[in-house]
Amino acid sequence: MISEFPILRLGLFVGMLVLMFGIETFWPARSWFDRRSDRVKFSAGLAIVNNLFMRIFIAAPFIAFAGWVDSQGWGLSKLLGINGILEVLLTIVLFDFFDALKHKWFHRVYIMWRFHRVHHTDKSLDILTALRYHPGELLISAFIKAGWILIWGPSALAFTIFEIVLNFSSEFHHANIHLGKFDKYLNKVIVTPRYHAIHHTINREKGDQNFTTVFSFWDRLLGTHSCPETTAVDLERLNSLQDKHINLWNVLKSPIIDPNAKGAETKEGDSKSEKEYLNAIYLEACKDIKADRGLLIDVREPSERLKYGAIKGALNYPFKKFDQRVLDEICELSRGKELYIHCQAGVRAQKIIDRINKSGMKAKNLGGYYDCVENGLKELNA
Repeated sequence: MISEFPILRLGLFVGMLVLMFGIETFWPARSWFDRRSDRVKFSAGLAIVNNLFMRIFIAAPFIAFAGWVDSQGWGLSKLLGINGILEVLLTIVLFDFFDALKHKWFHRVYIMWRFHRVHHTDKSLDILTALRYHPGELLISAFIKAGWILIWGPSALAFTIFEIVLNFSSEFHHANIHLGKFDKYLNKVIVTPRYHAIHHTINREKGDQNFTTVFSFWDRLLGTHSCPETTAVDLERLNSLQDKHINLWNVLKSPIIDPNAKGAETKEGDSKSEKEYLNAIYLEACKDIKADRGLLIDVREPSERLKYGAIKGALNYPFKKFDQRVLDEICELSRGKELYIHCQAGVRAQKIIDRINKSGMKAKNLGGYYDCVENGLKELNA
């Protein structure tokens, strides 16, 4: 939202964005199967559109309204005489509860879901997903937040700090990272990446849970809590809308498109889970490799293969040493066979695929080691 400190908020937001982007690049929880450069370009474009939209249509009237409410002395905080640090803390906690309710409405109210589904039609779940919102959702959110201000009457400082905390939490829990053993302790209080990833699952019963942004205990109160330790993360793939998920114009006009509008009743074939989608790719790869119709090329560095393990039958060509000589060698070895490429997170694999395709051959991205072996190609190592 808009605050009286736009430069400070922008700086903090960008700083957190860069930090999370860097962490997930080197220690990702899931593979990428799209070019990250395309995702960055799209996300930057949508962020610019949203920022301009907010400043032109929302900023001035919202700030004026907040100032007017404050000058009138309206709101429960004023009535109860709450100020200082206590007012800031209560504003953060209370508004996070209001935000959880708002998020739930965006899933359950037909017209609101049609704007919010833009956020859920991302094929990947990472820090850039935190930028993926339709301007229409931001407009609706502004009207709802105006109601919060009218009810509670926060000071400008308290509301600004709440917005900063909200943005930090959104960037943090959308990041493609795994906190390991610490997650199960942290998610008892705050929303972690593993906790929020459940919200993006294909299972609508589970996907319609874990709505909170900052504090996870609000989900327990609302009856919308799904335990991260016992619920599998199986990211949703709403195919009818995701086919052009990084085309700015298609995303902006998507609320007027009907397929999967409600997000609950889907036609057969319109929706697949991440696991179903990947298993189809891996099944084909396994059949080709076992029948000697395909080659599996591992572009991880030697240190990565030593740490995480090798795949039987894979040809090892480290990314850093992948040159024209290697391309020529692969061309000689392939002789019409299908080429399957994988690395530690899928990003380098796509870069290699681009080079292979330019040379006249075709290759498919099998993502990172965890997705490739644990979810799909176990039998090759059996």
